[in-house]
Amino acid sequence: MNFPIEVKANKNKEDLENEDKSSGFDPNAINLKMGDLVKLVHGNFDSKSKLIDDFNEMNPECSKNSIERKIKEFFVKDKRGDDPK
Repeated sequence: MNFPIEVKANKNKEDLENEDKSSGFDPNAINLKMGDLVKLVHGNFDSKSKLIDDFNEMNPECSKNSIERKIKEFFVKDKRGDDPK
């Protein structure tokens, strides 16, 4: 019996940048806006999808894919001790 799910090959950085270029976004725009992304994410309790949408609204030149990649690459939400949030 064959399982109906296929494993996709991982895309490398160059393939992801070409994907952004083909969709009309500048792949380096997110790198220029990293300071703004850090300010938005730091200390924010919103969900990752809300953060991505908010940042994309403020910076439409950055693709949602590139924003999501940077958030996954650089940011981790953690819970400290008895903090309820």
